[in-house]
Amino acid sequence: MEKHCLSTPSGGERRRFMAKVVRTLGRGGQRFAEVVLGWDRKTIRKGESELATGQDIEDCFCDRGRKPVEEHLPDLLLDIICIIDPCTQTDPTFPHHSDLHTFVGQGDTQARYFGRLSQVSTSV
Repeated sequence: MEKHCLSTPSGGERRRFMAKVVRTLGRGGQRFAEVVLGWDRKTIRKGESELATGQDIEDCFCDRGRKPVEEHLPDLLLDIICIIDPCTQTDPTFPHHSDLHTFVGQGDTQARYFGRLSQVSTSV
């Protein structure tokens, strides 16, 4: 199994292979490969353009997936700090340490955050 995974082409290599197979099939090869082999026609076209130009098209894996929460809510960290700060204190049982402790859990913080958002949206 491991040997098979190492020899399986990926990215541009796989696309160019798909394009060569479709070229050998001739007219209607893309549709045949899509229906029978389960290959995506966009991938085949991408491979064909790579064969025609001789240049690999970058995969851009970094652009895929879920965006970080900061991108959707840029003020989130500041809002959480504003919620947590009034509930944060130093531990009085440790006189030589200035460690801060917060006695607010995740659920309470979340409730306060969304309560704060609803207050802001009703006042605007």
